[in-house]
Amino acid sequence: MILLTLEPIVWTPAHLVGIEAIDDDHRKLVLLFNELLAACSAGAGNRIIEKALDATVALTREHFAREEHLLETAGYPRLAAHRQEHRVLLKQLLSFGGQLTGGAPMNIDPNVVGFLREWAVRHIFGHDGDYIAFLRRPDAGA
Repeated sequence: MILLTLEPIVWTPAHLVGIEAIDDDHRKLVLLFNELLAACSAGAGNRIIEKALDATVALTREHFAREEHLLETAGYPRLAAHRQEHRVLLKQLLSFGGQLTGGAPMNIDPNVVGFLREWAVRHIFGHDGDYIAFLRRPDAGA
């Protein structure tokens, strides 16, 4: 069995974007990603990992739809690139879920789990912050 050692994602008030629904989603996503990381790090069975993954995928889909709607309504010029980043994560999450069908936790690629963690950190704490200045413009409509 492969045991992963991945640090949990740390949420701080500095990560707030100032949009309540988005901030709530981000906090919940960090909690879910941490549950997923903990399950993988502990070598949990596939059912436990699958449950954490299913919850993560469901909230991720909801969050992406909410965020993309907000950005589309505001006319965010980098929306297409942001949507593509979202597609990359969803594809990886679903691919990760496909690995679980192999049966044993040892079938989980540690690189995929590491990618998911790093993507979440980079996207939530970096790229999502990039649209805040745009949304805060007086003419953005947000």
